[in-house]
Amino acid sequence: MFRTIKVGILSAFFASLSLVNAQPMRILFVGNSYTHYNNMPQILQNMANQRGLKVDIHMSAESNHTFKMHSKREALFKKIKEFKWDYVVMQGFSREMAFGNEYIDTAVIPYFNIILDSIYKNHACTKVWLYETWGYLNGYNEGKFHWTYQEMSDAVHRGYLYLSKKYNFPVVPVGKVWETVKENFPSYPLYDADGQHPGKLGSYLIASCFNFSLLRQTPPIVFDTNLNKLQTDQIQKTAYSLISNNLNRYGLWKDFIQVAKATKGMNIEVLAVFPEASKVVWDYGDGSIENTLSGSHSYKSKGSYTIKASIYLPCGIQEIKRFVSF
Repeated sequence: MFRTIKVGILSAFFASLSLVNAQPMRILFVGNSYTHYNNMPQILQNMANQRGLKVDIHMSAESNHTFKMHSKREALFKKIKEFKWDYVVMQGFSREMAFGNEYIDTAVIPYFNIILDSIYKNHACTKVWLYETWGYLNGYNEGKFHWTYQEMSDAVHRGYLYLSKKYNFPVVPVGKVWETVKENFPSYPLYDADGQHPGKLGSYLIASCFNFSLLRQTPPIVFDTNLNKLQTDQIQKTAYSLISNNLNRYGLWKDFIQVAKATKGMNIEVLAVFPEASKVVWDYGDGSIENTLSGSHSYKSKGSYTIKASIYLPCGIQEIKRFVSF
């Protein structure tokens, strides 16, 4: 019943409505320097703050780390136990997803599973997402691998799609957005001086991808970044367009709620897309309760209301709150 709405309703909802304020959503980024360069999670936090979203973003990122190395890192498991995370975003080493499915099966998945076990033991309802990276500016040449940028970008992309399909996890296509910006705006300084890591504009691109996919925001996002405004505007447009037009391809159509004010009156529209849920119960904060996936509600009196969605999942009941004022 969920799959019948993912193309039409989701595209319209994603593009046209404004989110109301949310309770703190806890997100943990697990990765390496592709995550911690320029403190990318803080850029995403700033984007959320600009819209008044209550999001609490953390990271556990160590340079040059593969999933195997992460699986042996006690600091990571300590961080996982710190909160009941709503989302954990997993980012692999820049090349470990590019070496083909057989390599991923033997050199990635056993250690990826160790981390997953810890995440789910800590909180069974945590959603795990994948953060796809990009190719090196001048490609990769070592051993039997002689890749151009495009060949490496394609190989990384295939690897993340393989992992996404294997686990049914959403993948945020940062690498494909990077590729599109690089192709259309070749002068944009996405890379750091080494031609591999993200420069400040590259980290802005990464944060924009998560802002539009994970936080479900729409452009424009405006805050002082000390970056070229024309470049940041074009990056936002490119990221939003690619992501919103490929929600199904990257598994981004599921596991979220939307609560939005209608354009007129004291009305809201709600949407819940959780394919594993047996039911979703909305408490609108004014004494009204409704069992529905998508619908609308009208308030009779001005004021502030706490809206709670209770999602009945195999892992338990997940509660998500939104706040709205009239």
